[in-house]
This record gives sequence, C-alpha cells and structure tokens, in this order.
Amino acid sequence: MKNLTFFATIFVMSVTSLSYGQVDQETATATAEAVVVKPIAISVSGTLNFGEIIGTASGGTVTVSPAAARSGSAGLINSGQPGTVSVPTFTVTGEASHTFTIDHPASFDVTETVGGSATMSVGSFQNSLGSNTGTLDGSGTETFELGGTITVGANQTVGTYENTTDMTVTVYYN
Repeated sequence: MKNLTFFATIFVMSVTSLSYGQVDQETATATAEAVVVKPIAISVSGTLNFGEIIGTASGGTVTVSPAAARSGSAGLINSGQPGTVSVPTFTVTGEASHTFTIDHPASFDVTETVGGSATMSVGSFQNSLGSNTGTLDGSGTETFELGGTITVGANQTVGTYENTTDMTVTVYYN
C-alpha cells in the first residue's frame, strides 16, 4: 500500500506541476482592410485671356476675375474693343464627396510671340471656389474657373503674348 500511495502522490504532483507550468494564453485576430478610391484627375477647357490691352507710358495691371469680368489701371482697357476676355474652366473628377486642394504657380511670364524678348508677369490668381480647397459632389465632379492679373510695363512692346507651359494647376486629395 505504501507503494501505491507513493505512486499516487507522485502522479498527483506531476499532474499538478504540469498544469501550473503551463502559461495561460489567449489569442485575438485583427482584420486588415483597404479601400481603393477613384484616382483624382483634372482637365481644362479654355484659356486665361486678358483681351486687348492698350500700352501706355505708365503701364499698370489688368485683372480678369474668375467670372471673366475685366478691370484695370487707367488707360489700359479699351472697353469699345475688348478683344477676347476669358478664363479657363477646370474640371476635377474623383471619389464622390472627397475634398481636394488646388496648387498653381504664384506667377509666371508671358512672352511676346514674334520678337520673343518682351514679357509680362501673370499672377494674383483667384478661383471661383473662393479658396484653394474644394469638395467633389455626389457624382465625384467639381468645376472651377481661374482668373488672374497681368502686369503691363510702361511702353510695353506691342504684340501677342503667351505662355503655353507654366500655367499648371495640380489637384490632390486632402
């Protein structure tokens, strides 16, 4: 009987030490997710055109608002012959109801197309959204117009001025 009690004691001790020797362990599983949205895109139609400007001895500025309304320094604007005054319309597309930011240059030069050496600076841009942020509508679209100001030098060289590369407008999701 002593042997049986001895073996029973050893058995209980080994089972007890096995259960106490194990680490209490729990697990949890997390879920990984990703949402792919439509890429943001921008397109443009039209040009920023200040119309016909009269060169004067003093120069000045001409502004075209996002609504294509033109104003300027005394003597620069011929209201009887305004020429073509227009603003570009930008269309932003992407994921519905997402917000975006607009970036554009602070200024750039337009160059006289025949001689190529006379320039005027274009800057002070304003857009029809009222700020440099916008929100895509329920179909994922927003449009805005962009106006600006051109600085005309004193006795500015007569000619047609343009820049076809530096009026780059970039949009990105916030």
